[in-house]
Amino acid sequence: MRAPHVREGQRNLAAESIYEFGSRVGFWCLYWPFTSCGVPLTVFASAMVLERCPDLGVAIAATDWDICAHGLRRVEHYNPDLITERHHIARAYDIIIKLIGRATEGW
Repeated sequence: MRAPHVREGQRNLAAESIYEFGSRVGFWCLYWPFTSCGVPLTVFASAMVLERCPDLGVAIAATDWDICAHGLRRVEHYNPDLITERHHIARAYDIIIKLIGRATEGW
């Protein structure tokens, strides 16, 4: 699946830069102040981001924060075929269990 505004065969550089910044910098800008103050929150976690950035999974696993699955990866979720959707959900669930050690609270 691809964003409708991105031509077939091209990368969505805007989306890629947002996700890259979030996993490299954005997460930690929230993690440190919230954990140091003991404030719980809900993490919307994309399974492939956790897989590619294992330090995020370790940090989240050390908290009691709620985990809400944000899918397997960044795709347009509004029009998948049923088989693909089921595969993505099952794979995301398995990855999150493996890396965080507990199931998501939401989807």
